[in-house]
Amino acid sequence: VALHDEYVSGEPFFPTTSGIRVQKCCGTYRVWEKIMTGSGWKSQFGGSHLKEIPLTEEFKFWADECGKAFGGLDLFAVDALKQVDPATGSVKYIIIELNGSACGFQSDSWLEDSITLAK
Repeated sequence: VALHDEYVSGEPFFPTTSGIRVQKCCGTYRVWEKIMTGSGWKSQFGGSHLKEIPLTEEFKFWADECGKAFGGLDLFAVDALKQVDPATGSVKYIIIELNGSACGFQSDSWLEDSITLAK
């Protein structure tokens, strides 16, 4: 940074054991918990296991609010980190990004989601 005259930003480290992805496709919601298996939360291959979990009111709220961006989105995903306090067991989520239509479909639901999107 000291050698260049460019823009730099930083963000705090959030210790976490899993991530959450809330996908909304034309009114259909899906939620996955990304459980880390060793190589980090951001790894799609060999570093995490995706488990579909129930849609909660909180996750639905995230999707509905984010879906209003840019005049309305039909296909997108919201990614968050999940923190669990080891002392109390309380859960906190930190939303880290909104992914547009390039969010992709998961292998177990891609056909159904593709048909939903095409209608």
